[in-house]
Amino acid sequence: MKVFDFTVGRNKRVVKAYLHEDLSSVCDSVESHPVMIVCPGGAYMHLSPREAEPVGFKFFARGYNVFILYYSIGESIKTESPVRELAECVDIIKQNSKEWMVDRDNISVVGFSAGGHLVASLATLWNKEICDGFDCKVKNVVLAYPVITAGEYAHRESIKNICQDGHDEEYYSLEKRVDKDTIPCFIFHSANDPAVPVENSLLYMMALKRNGIDFEAHIFPYGGHGWSTATREVGTEFIENQSWIDMVLRYLGYRE
Repeated sequence: MKVFDFTVGRNKRVVKAYLHEDLSSVCDSVESHPVMIVCPGGAYMHLSPREAEPVGFKFFARGYNVFILYYSIGESIKTESPVRELAECVDIIKQNSKEWMVDRDNISVVGFSAGGHLVASLATLWNKEICDGFDCKVKNVVLAYPVITAGEYAHRESIKNICQDGHDEEYYSLEKRVDKDTIPCFIFHSANDPAVPVENSLLYMMALKRNGIDFEAHIFPYGGHGWSTATREVGTEFIENQSWIDMVLRYLGYRE
C-alpha cells in the first residue's frame, strides 16, 4: 500500500490517499483501479473518525484506490466551500490518474450525514458555477444517511454551518437542485434515525425519480444515526446494516 497526503483549497485541507502497489513486475495485475473518495460526517463542525478510515479500508480491500477528504468545517467554511474542495479533489485525482493507477472514468464518492450533503452537492452542482474550473464529474455517488433538505426535515446545524460559504439555505436544499445532469446514486438510511430524519433521503429519491436519474436505495428499519460500517470496530454493531457495503459494491459493479 502507498499512503500519502495532498491538500486542496485555500484552507489547505488534507486528502489522505491509499493506493494499491503496482505488482505488474511479479504477477498479472490490473492497470488501473476504481476510486472511492470518502467524506466523513459531523454536521460541518467536526469530522467523524469512524466514517473515515474504517470505511475507506473496506473499499480498499475490494480493489479500490481510496482517498479520504478532510474538508473544511466550522468557520473555515467562510474561506472555502467544502464543495469546491471536493471538486478539486476529484480534479487532482483525474490529473494524476496514470501515475496513481486509477481509472479516471470510474470515480465514486461516498459521504455520511453532513458528508452525504457534501457529496449530494457535488452530484447536483458539479456543472454549476460553484465548481467552475474543475473537472469534477464522477460516475457514482453513495449517500449514507445524508443531510439533504433545508426544509421541514432539515438537520439545522448542518445547514447553518454550510451556509457560511455565502449561499443561502434554499441553495443547499438539495432536493431542489436535482436535474437531468445529476449523478446517479446509491442511498441508504435507517427508518429510526433521530438526528437526520429518513425523509431527507426520501425527498432526494423523489427528486431523482422526477428527473429520470438512476438510483438504488435501501432503508434499514433500525440503526439510528452515525453507524458507519455498523461493526464492532466503530462501536455501532448492527449485523443487518453491515450489508450496505456489499449492496454498494454490487451496485457499483453493474454500473460499470
